[in-house]
Amino acid sequence: MSSISNCTLTSEQYQGLIHFYRRHMNTQNFLLFNAKVCHYLIESNCHEIQLPTATNIITNNTSSFNSSSYSNYHESFLIRYIQTLTRDECELYTKQFRRKLTLFLLGLILSILVIILNSIVTITIFYSQKLRSFITNIFLLNLSIADTLSGCSFLYPNIMNILVEYSIVKYNSQLFLKLNIIRNNYFICLIAYAFIMSGMLMSISILLSISIDKYIYIFKPYKYPKIVTKKRCLIWILSLWLMAIVIGTLPLFGWNKMKRCKSAQSCSNSNNVCLIDRVFTTDYCSLFATCSLVAAIVILYIYVRIFFIARDHVLRIEQIRDSINYEKFKLVSTDIEHNNNERMKRFDSTTTTTTTSSSNVSRNSSNNSNKICCTPAAMSKINKEQITTRNRIHLRSPKQSITAINNEKSKRKWFQFSFDPFNRSNSNRQLSHVKRVGLLVNVRRCLRALRTLLVLLVGFYCCWLPLLIYLLSHTTMGFSNNFAIHVLILIANVNSLVNPFIYAYRSKQFRIAFWNGTFGKCLKQSIPSSKRSTQKNYN
Repeated sequence: MSSISNCTLTSEQYQGLIHFYRRHMNTQNFLLFNAKVCHYLIESNCHEIQLPTATNIITNNTSSFNSSSYSNYHESFLIRYIQTLTRDECELYTKQFRRKLTLFLLGLILSILVIILNSIVTITIFYSQKLRSFITNIFLLNLSIADTLSGCSFLYPNIMNILVEYSIVKYNSQLFLKLNIIRNNYFICLIAYAFIMSGMLMSISILLSISIDKYIYIFKPYKYPKIVTKKRCLIWILSLWLMAIVIGTLPLFGWNKMKRCKSAQSCSNSNNVCLIDRVFTTDYCSLFATCSLVAAIVILYIYVRIFFIARDHVLRIEQIRDSINYEKFKLVSTDIEHNNNERMKRFDSTTTTTTTSSSNVSRNSSNNSNKICCTPAAMSKINKEQITTRNRIHLRSPKQSITAINNEKSKRKWFQFSFDPFNRSNSNRQLSHVKRVGLLVNVRRCLRALRTLLVLLVGFYCCWLPLLIYLLSHTTMGFSNNFAIHVLILIANVNSLVNPFIYAYRSKQFRIAFWNGTFGKCLKQSIPSSKRSTQKNYN
């Protein structure tokens, strides 16, 4: 590889650059001129380019320029531009375009993923009658349609920008000019951006509608079936689509920076560039950003209210649960105390009958002993009376009776100690345990609700706030960094990728409908009929 040095252009090369520059004296085509100069630098392995002298240009027979060309404003600018352009600047220039090329490739991949995921949601809800019976799923269906529209509308500019950046990096002037004629066409450009803006605005509107639906369902649960009906829901969604289409097509009706071309040649020579900072006016960007920001603020307010009301409901439920548990302990303790009292009464009556019967037996025996002698008939009578008394005392000996009495008293004391609501130390211990359990349940529910709300809000605001803030902050000063706008639009389009996971795939009903319906039908169609018949015969 030869050493890097300064190179001098020939007069033919210089005149070719002059002709090329004069044919394409607009902002976008100047990029191609810059790429052509950098092509000379990199291919010839030069650090700087030196221009030929004026005498060489004048004496050249093929030249159509004379010495007065140097006095031309454009030519003098061209001379200064070529003389100051270095190889390092060209390499930096190429890196910037490759960075844009990478960004547009990411946008293309993102658009494809958005189309696939939201199409799955749309097909699943559309073919499931059970899912379509819920009003919330009607909003989800329109959200997936709007996100699919956004993904499809992002495909066109991403593909065109990839091809344009590729032609600039590869210094392909013919491909660059043909792509610019298509991309910078007045109607094609504005129609593409109309789909983009309508889809993005409709997505935000549906997210707002879902939050309002949840708000009514939580704050007015008994009036919800009367307020939110299918007819009103469809009318509301149609009005949202109409509003989004009207706002999205406003640039197509003249609210833009582009100029209408009469022919393809005039479009190639015009300054029309189909980029967001060259198409939309600052007033239109401020209108779009204001509508989106108002919707974002309302969504934040609604979800914060929902979180606080859910927390209050959980606290009330725990208070009711504490009172119910206290009453339950009180009832259990009184029942056990009553049962123990009844048991002790029965036991006391049994012991009294035992003692009275034994005394009667002894008295009778003493009387009989005084009256008659101990004959066998008298002895058998006494034995029968003793057996009956033993049966009445349940065949217990005095030692067993004393042990049973002590056990009953200890059990009674233990039950009273365990379940007596007026025993302060134990009741406080039981109630503190209930409160701890209730507090854990409360914390878990609040954390679950907070986690869901955080996913919703973080996913929405992280995707949309940067673009909205950028648009509102540049309404007075204009857009200075086209790369930043493309990055922010790409981040906003990520929300269309996140929405199916937040609103659809986390639902158990949707997963069941997907696996049993959409995925199952696709799986059946993918299996050949011969294999299905053999499987049936085998079964």
